[in-house]
Amino acid sequence: MITSVANWKLNGSDELFREWFREFKKDFNGDFSKIAIAPPTLYIPLCNELGEDKITVCAQNLDFSNAAARTGEVSLEMLLDMQCSMSIVGHSERRNIFGETSEMIHSKLKKIAGKNFIPIYCIGESLDEYNSNKSFQSIETQLNSELLLLREEIKIYIAYEPIWAIGTGKLPSINEIEKMHEFIKKMIASYQHINLLGMLYGGSVSPDNSPELSRSRLIDGVLVGGASLNGNSFAKIASSFS
Repeated sequence: MITSVANWKLNGSDELFREWFREFKKDFNGDFSKIAIAPPTLYIPLCNELGEDKITVCAQNLDFSNAAARTGEVSLEMLLDMQCSMSIVGHSERRNIFGETSEMIHSKLKKIAGKNFIPIYCIGESLDEYNSNKSFQSIETQLNSELLLLREEIKIYIAYEPIWAIGTGKLPSINEIEKMHEFIKKMIASYQHINLLGMLYGGSVSPDNSPELSRSRLIDGVLVGGASLNGNSFAKIASSFS
């Protein structure tokens, strides 16, 4: 099971990634098979090489359509050609910056379902929804309009990422995260065609808070943004969950 995922977003270079792997391999104390990294797409082959088939290389996104006239997009089939069989789907930045709708995200999950491919499906509420005590309502709406519309079998990780916690240094209490993870698991429990591989938490994860997060029986792992860009920092986080 994957327990620690590094989302490098629009960051990196050949030099940076080579140094990152040197640092991570030196400082990580755990099972490399539990680690996934999500570099920008064009660096997937390099990261496969540097990871030596021990670390899972994950895409940050994939296209929802089978149409060829989609300039700039990357298909599931192209990712498989690069020996990449996992992708983040529905990250809040894709939703909020690039305008991805629930219909698009459902189409991505539908395209993945039944294939030898695993999504890390991201869901989370806004600060207004959190402050208005509408977090559970928001998550329920996302699940009902995206994942739970599927009728095909799918293996999936779900990452609960409160939008207001991403990159802010703030995160919910452990109790709040546990209640949300439990709520999500209960919502999908009756859908036997959905094989939940793990519940991840994302949003301002750091070496300081990862030990506490790892002690929760309801938090299977983490999806890490900024703190994952440094190999030493991510090694400390990942070692907490390994």
